[in-house]
Amino acid sequence: MVPKRFKAVLLILLLILFVMPWYKSFGRSLNGFTIPLWERIDFLFVLYLAPVFALCGLYAVFRKKELGIFYFLAGVPITLFWLFWLYHFVNGISYIPWQYSYIWGKTGLFLSLLILFTSFIPTRSNS
Repeated sequence: MVPKRFKAVLLILLLILFVMPWYKSFGRSLNGFTIPLWERIDFLFVLYLAPVFALCGLYAVFRKKELGIFYFLAGVPITLFWLFWLYHFVNGISYIPWQYSYIWGKTGLFLSLLILFTSFIPTRSNS
């Protein structure tokens, strides 16, 4: 069982990593808020749901309720973004987004995968 505090810390880290630079595009560092506007791809606007679901999950933690589906949904948008980005490129050049990303972008992917994985493990209350 995973403590509820651990899941809350993961959500807080997700919020922090969302505003850190993920990768460089034409000389400009992009983070979770600026990627959809800079890249102008409609699908990428799903990224804005990650902090919304993370905040809903944190609200549930502070109200001493179960995290519910919000914890799982907080990890989905960032994972979908990286899957889209890595498989968007054809002709075997899918390494390009990974090669030009900063450590914060790679950490964000790892953290969102960790959130998805731990969402299937039951939560233990911290009381």
